[in-house]
Amino acid sequence: MADRKQMPGEFKPGRCGFYLEKKRRYCRAVPNEGNKYCIEHSHLLGELKDQERIPCPLDPKHSCYKSKLKKHLKKCNAREKVQPACYQKSVNSGYGEDETETEKVTILTVPVEEVFQLIEKVKNIHEKCQLLIQEEILEHPVMREELSNKTYGEAALKHRRQQSSLVAHMQKLGLLKDGTCFVEFGAGKGALSHWVQLALPESKDNSYILVDRGTARYKMDNYHNNKEEGPIFERLRMDIEHLCLSKVPTVIDHPRAVVGMSKHLCGAATDLTLRCMVGSNKCEKECTGDLGHVNKKQKVDESTKPNEKQENSWIEGIIIALCCHHRCSWTHFVGKDFFTQHGLTGRDFQLVTSMSSWATCGYRPNKKGVDLTLRCMVGSNKYKKECTGDLGHVNKKQKVDESTKPNEKQENSWIEGIIIALCCHHRCSWTHFVGKDFFTQHGLTGRDFQLVTSMSSWATCGYRPNKKGVEKSSSAQEPSKAPTPYSSLDQNLVKIENKTLVEENMPDQSETSSCQSDMKQKNHDKHIDEHNSDDGGEHAKNEDSGYNHPRYGALTPKQREDIGKQCKRLIDLGRMHYLKQKGFQTQLMVYIPHTVSLENVVLTAVPLDRFGAMLAEGNSLQ
Repeated sequence: MADRKQMPGEFKPGRCGFYLEKKRRYCRAVPNEGNKYCIEHSHLLGELKDQERIPCPLDPKHSCYKSKLKKHLKKCNAREKVQPACYQKSVNSGYGEDETETEKVTILTVPVEEVFQLIEKVKNIHEKCQLLIQEEILEHPVMREELSNKTYGEAALKHRRQQSSLVAHMQKLGLLKDGTCFVEFGAGKGALSHWVQLALPESKDNSYILVDRGTARYKMDNYHNNKEEGPIFERLRMDIEHLCLSKVPTVIDHPRAVVGMSKHLCGAATDLTLRCMVGSNKCEKECTGDLGHVNKKQKVDESTKPNEKQENSWIEGIIIALCCHHRCSWTHFVGKDFFTQHGLTGRDFQLVTSMSSWATCGYRPNKKGVDLTLRCMVGSNKYKKECTGDLGHVNKKQKVDESTKPNEKQENSWIEGIIIALCCHHRCSWTHFVGKDFFTQHGLTGRDFQLVTSMSSWATCGYRPNKKGVEKSSSAQEPSKAPTPYSSLDQNLVKIENKTLVEENMPDQSETSSCQSDMKQKNHDKHIDEHNSDDGGEHAKNEDSGYNHPRYGALTPKQREDIGKQCKRLIDLGRMHYLKQKGFQTQLMVYIPHTVSLENVVLTAVPLDRFGAMLAEGNSLQ
């Protein structure tokens, strides 16, 4: 063991003296009186001689006394717990739908030709389906104060923006009303349910079920432990794969409309949730068609069971923020029929999920940089340091007289100078920017700052010197005429409010092609002149041959990002197809800006009869 003087983690008297190298700290367990180590580590170090300890048969990561093994097995946390009535093993898994065993593959383990062929298939399916995605970034009034709280950091505000938009979308869909059972899947701390409840302060007949297979600290449902603070939040610690929603006592005993919601369901968890919500007939529930009065002891006649169109009549709506498509599983996927109809197999599905990561693997905003360094150097007054004006002798126990503390002009007298080589202005953050006052004085806002940082990349996005020594004749006489594979991805696949993601007033295609040709010719002529100039043609790198990935060739990062987004939407199309077969009207929407999160698409679904009523009332989803 290394010298403990060099180890981080301070030893606290009265605690176990065993050092945990993996956690880089001492064990925090309290040993018995007179012992240096706790019982667990005394056993490992061979200091326990009075009683023999053995590894626990249920979980060998911990030990127990051999003489007390039977008693330990009855209370061990690793013991098999009695499952509630709503537990039905693998009821939402999708096992048995496709027995074909597929070998685990990724885009790195298959020939690159197969990847390009699949990209072409994905592109063709998108052109055929013409998926429409609207942008509706909403904000609910109940969270207005939270969103304006300047003490929150970027991470906290990110979650609150997502929650605010989701709650607002639920209100727009008419899902926030009295007499509803809200089921939050992958609840975590239960923040989404918390804000939904606050958005319905007058409701008295709502219930909240929070489903998560793990535990979380600082749960938001602690605010709702008392009846005076609103409805009690019920937690189900269970994997969604095994949850039969129609057997949950709260759902059975109090027949209400059910709304399924989630802010974060990784990959296959979304498919498990959709099956849990709309595929509950597999639970063999003993209930009437309207999920009303239930007699658990009495078997219901088959004729009274709901058919496929009636079985989901108790579902009011579904809203799920989609993410982590790369973690989807073909076994659990609900859109197998959609993939099969378009000639895609389970192997293709694995490659599609693998390529979907291209959509979110780009660079993230730099949260630490020049602005944080400047604050660190000259903003030390925020720490209220107890020191003299010259930062000399410091007495921590002695309170310094206010007159001896440095004023605003003196506090940085100990700084001799600062020298920083500036770069990457496009990765600056308004939150960390030290020049907010300067921008404000000149009439610029935080939104303007984001646009300025974005345009700053124009200064460095030009052509780089050609280091491969391309001959003047080859680059000056004619440009490369070889087509770039998949260089012109269809920009019309993803639309926002019936407008393309590019310009609102887009010129005609012929005019666009003409403009692009003219610009390309001008750029080419410009680079020929630069190549023939005195600098030796350092900037004569040809556009078509300028990028060459070791595996994907001329497929640029931007093109791979677009392909990744198409793969995500292809998986979502399969989910929408499944919901439509079950009698739901579905839609995908961009609910937050991509600057907040790259996973910014939400899936909504309402029963067709409700959708028809909404159209009649003029509250259309479109």
